[in-house]
Amino acid sequence: QLYAKALQKMNADAVIVQHAYKADNYRIAAAMFDEVGDYLDAKELAQRCRTLAEETKVDEKEAMYQRCVDRINDPSVFADADKLRKLNNQLALLGGYQDSEDIRRRCQSSLRKLELYQKIKVRSILGGLILIITLIVIGLYTGYIKYFAGVAMMKYGKYSQAEKVFRSMPGFRDSDEYLKPGILRNTF
Repeated sequence: QLYAKALQKMNADAVIVQHAYKADNYRIAAAMFDEVGDYLDAKELAQRCRTLAEETKVDEKEAMYQRCVDRINDPSVFADADKLRKLNNQLALLGGYQDSEDIRRRCQSSLRKLELYQKIKVRSILGGLILIITLIVIGLYTGYIKYFAGVAMMKYGKYSQAEKVFRSMPGFRDSDEYLKPGILRNTF
């Protein structure tokens, strides 16, 4: 009965898809055949199961390597830091399998460039926001924003509001000129 169960376990690879489960299954079958002892061809089948387990590990590495090669050839991977990190981790698991170390160095280089680009992008946005806020504060402090608001009001025909603005800032730029009779309405 144990021999039959071990044989069944050994032949279950047809329904098992994942390499790790196949390898474990072969190892369990080998142990079961070892337990059977000298019954029929149990010793040979135990050795065959160990060989199949090792071959499955090699197949697993090859499959993982092929997935990594497929990903490295996908341009969208190089635009996403998370995808690059995941690919880098998978390549690390391969160790020195084929040219996985070269691919990993390329991946790490791209990851560093992408992270640097993202940092520069964030810093540029923050720098731009700081510049805009600074200009607004300076404009409010010096009166330029108020002055340009008065000019805009004049342009859109809100003369009485524009006149109030220019009266509140005597001597600033040409605000006194706009207050002269007839100038305010004829400027635009």
